[in-house]
Amino acid sequence: MSPDAPRPATQVYVADRHPAIHEALRPRIRRHPTLRMQGAGTASEEARAAIVKKTPDVAVLALSLGGIDGLALIQHLQARAASVQILIFSRYAERLYAERALQAGATGYLMKTEALGTVVRAIVRVGRGEVALSRPMAARLLSRLVRDDGGPPSAVAALTDREVTVFRKIGEGHSVRQIARQLGVHRKTIETHRRRAKKKLGHDTLAALVRHAVQWVRRGGRAEASSGGLH
Repeated sequence: MSPDAPRPATQVYVADRHPAIHEALRPRIRRHPTLRMQGAGTASEEARAAIVKKTPDVAVLALSLGGIDGLALIQHLQARAASVQILIFSRYAERLYAERALQAGATGYLMKTEALGTVVRAIVRVGRGEVALSRPMAARLLSRLVRDDGGPPSAVAALTDREVTVFRKIGEGHSVRQIARQLGVHRKTIETHRRRAKKKLGHDTLAALVRHAVQWVRRGGRAEASSGGLH
């Protein structure tokens, strides 16, 4: 392509359980001069197959799609469609999930509280291979790089990626059997993750863990500064 030739449009695939997200983003993407809406999906298996097959330039993904966990989906796509840049657009707190998503292979992370115009600008940035984060999250990560100081430790942040996933799904009302089926593992594996999460969060009973998980999900996945404490 010559220097004067127009750059091809950035192909965008949107994966979210809620069709309303597709409907909100689709016209914004279509109106943008450098973006093109390639497709959309509502389930992780559908999205995974479509993204691997079509290899869009940017995949806009929710963390919770049903089936495969969002962080595992990022890793899967990194292994099978490495050229695809991934922007996570999620309702879950960036303080806990953004760094995990970047470590898994995503190029950006925004919460669903952001304006649609901000999301479109993030898609453009991610399509250029640049990291796209909210200003507070970018400042927080920069501060950690400069001072190696992430602020007060978060109880939930101490969990592994899979423990966080199980904790979140418990808070969303899923049973151990359902979580095992969704993640494609044995129920005993889920029980092990649940037991470890309960210990790390300082709960003596399963009921306390469930109550913590439900309240955490209702608050949008905000991490607490003290172990096991809900204030």
